[in-house]
Amino acid sequence: MRALIMAGLLIGFMPTAWAQTPVSADVSTEVSADKKALILKLMEITGSRNALMQSLSFMKKSFPPKMAVAMDKVISIDDLLDKLIPIYARNLSTEELQGLIKFYESDLGHKYIQVSPLIMKESMQAGQDYFKSKLPQLKAAENQG
Repeated sequence: MRALIMAGLLIGFMPTAWAQTPVSADVSTEVSADKKALILKLMEITGSRNALMQSLSFMKKSFPPKMAVAMDKVISIDDLLDKLIPIYARNLSTEELQGLIKFYESDLGHKYIQVSPLIMKESMQAGQDYFKSKLPQLKAAENQG
């Protein structure tokens, strides 16, 4: 279960932070071939495919061997990416996709791709440390009612 949560976090964080608006579960949006190509290019540049593959590999290690074998037979990265394309399409215009691609192909974009996992890791640790440091105050406030 922990691995599934990690996979969800990885998918949700690629390559940006949490969304601030409600998310629709409907992924049936029709996407033009041109826009789909831009989305796939963005996913490739940002390493989304590799991150998903690493996530699935991590998940498989936490499952019993038979389940890991079953995952290899049933789960397809391409099918999962196909489910993500309409989400990108609904939330990003063609111009925005082109701008993001231009950014991620730049030196600064390459730098961001390189450091964003470290930033995320350190940010998660900072958040854990912060809440851990506040635990005594939270318990005291809870007890005071």
